[in-house]
Amino acid sequence: LDSRRQWYRYHHLFADLLRHRLETESPERSRDLHLTAARWFAEHDEPIEACRHLADAEAWHELARYVIRCAGAQMLGVQRHALTEVLRRMPVELALEDPEIATAAVVSSYAEYDASGMRAHLAQARSTLDRLAGLDADITEAVLSALDAVVARLDSDAEAQATNAARALTFLDRLPPGALPALPAYRTGAQVFLAMGTLWTGHFDQAEEVLTRAQDSLRGHEHEVPALAVDIHGHL
Repeated sequence: LDSRRQWYRYHHLFADLLRHRLETESPERSRDLHLTAARWFAEHDEPIEACRHLADAEAWHELARYVIRCAGAQMLGVQRHALTEVLRRMPVELALEDPEIATAAVVSSYAEYDASGMRAHLAQARSTLDRLAGLDADITEAVLSALDAVVARLDSDAEAQATNAARALTFLDRLPPGALPALPAYRTGAQVFLAMGTLWTGHFDQAEEVLTRAQDSLRGHEHEVPALAVDIHGHL
């Protein structure tokens, strides 16, 4: 498929035949192969493909952790719909027992602007959050706080939006370097939500300061999170 002869594909009928042979002769290998593919795509900065293979492997906990730490940033970019399609495959009943799966379910509801779904999954995540410890708990809390700000925005509660966004930034700033690959997108998103909340409550100088800071941090990367770029420039 390319001039360097590194990318290829099989004819779809031949590919179907190979998959059928795998399922009939070595069905137990399918999950391991999908996990291997997921790791490869994750290492080569292809988060959506990595998520698809994790879903194909039915590795729901691993998918949730990957969404929280890496792929969740795609919700702010052009891959939003593709990630939503993958997350729809996740069994919702698992969110009752696993705070990270519940958090990923909040992200999925956010992608569809489903405020009631977000509230329900936020409650599930917080009710089981004590099952996490250390860095896992801090990362999940940071993401949940950012999602609390999203719910407040959907509810048109500017004060709660600003409060939750500021809380999210506090948690994000505590994380050690490299702990959260999606950190730049989450931080910019939280800054924008903080700025919008302060703007709508009449704190114009503070809103301009936060928006300008977010604009500076996003410069050169606007194409990665176009929705945030539009929000920043529009509110400025």
